[in-house]
Amino acid sequence: MKIKVKISYLSLCYLVTGLLFYLNTVVKAIAISHTSIKSSPQINKINLYNIPIYDVEALIPSDRTTVDLMQIVPPIRLVELSQKFKIALQKKSDSEWLSSLIKNTSAGQPLPYDSRLGVSKTEYQEFLSLSHKLIMKKIGTSMLQIKREGNKYVFLGNNSLSDLAGITLDLDRNLLETPYGTTVEILEVVADAERQRLTGAWSGFMWKLEQFDRHTNSNIKIQFSLGRMTHNGRGILHYGITRISGRAVAKSTLLILQYDLVSFR
Repeated sequence: MKIKVKISYLSLCYLVTGLLFYLNTVVKAIAISHTSIKSSPQINKINLYNIPIYDVEALIPSDRTTVDLMQIVPPIRLVELSQKFKIALQKKSDSEWLSSLIKNTSAGQPLPYDSRLGVSKTEYQEFLSLSHKLIMKKIGTSMLQIKREGNKYVFLGNNSLSDLAGITLDLDRNLLETPYGTTVEILEVVADAERQRLTGAWSGFMWKLEQFDRHTNSNIKIQFSLGRMTHNGRGILHYGITRISGRAVAKSTLLILQYDLVSFR
């Protein structure tokens, strides 16, 4: 049985161009603005073993296929305001007020204004407004290499796709193995043009890992998605990582690819 769950699909919200990755928790409520959607896409949590292999295989880029490198571009003014957030929080040692602010804000709602965020009330409203004006554009192309080993697909990082090195998609177990951990959850993403304005409507699957290590005081979030665009039938791949150690962002990666879907060869 499929269970519908409320999940903020594009945690890509704070991964997106790294603008607000420092505000990892702050932007939880603002995230909806960053994806230019009104709410999370409909996502179904499904059993790891309930997905026919061919459903996923149909979305995997062919070996040595040419992929379009996509980038989410913010208005310059949004970058400036984001820097104000970052500088203000770096100067503050007490973060309890921020934790309380987030805790008392409903999911999907912007945080109420607070002068400790480092901007004026007018600037904060401007920030929220500009967050709706992110666009995604093609910035180049690259060749993606993938080696097939039975029902495992091993991504070979090269040049501009080096972040994909070390990733293995195991279709027998429906797991994604990465250098930073192995996913424990797979979700089905349902196409919705209204809620997926930034990328364009697409449907497919998402592999997800989110865990906290008490010993190292670090948090890791991984999302890897494969899908089919509704308007042109092309494939889309999204890979996002955020690793936070203490209060510092140790790694922040966002990769979005679009490509023609053909049988794997």
